[in-house]
Amino acid sequence: VSLELVGPLKLYFNWPLICKGQWWRLITCLFYRGDLSAHVVFDFFLFVRYSSRLEKGSFRGRPADYIVFIAFGCVNFLFAAYALGL
Repeated sequence: VSLELVGPLKLYFNWPLICKGQWWRLITCLFYRGDLSAHVVFDFFLFVRYSSRLEKGSFRGRPADYIVFIAFGCVNFLFAAYALGL
């Protein structure tokens, strides 16, 4: 059995493929950052750091509001990617 690695061509944002039933592309394109490098590790570090500050500060005691905030940001990224042709 061959173990095939998941590459960017299986994860990227592509409307024609999404309309053909590949719904995972709506989510995976938000999390795929390429090969592991110092830049990617630093991006994840910043995300975790500022996300935890938001969760413990501005959204303290309101986890549903925090999840809606994150989901709203993800949807905005998807629309921006489509509008800018990314």
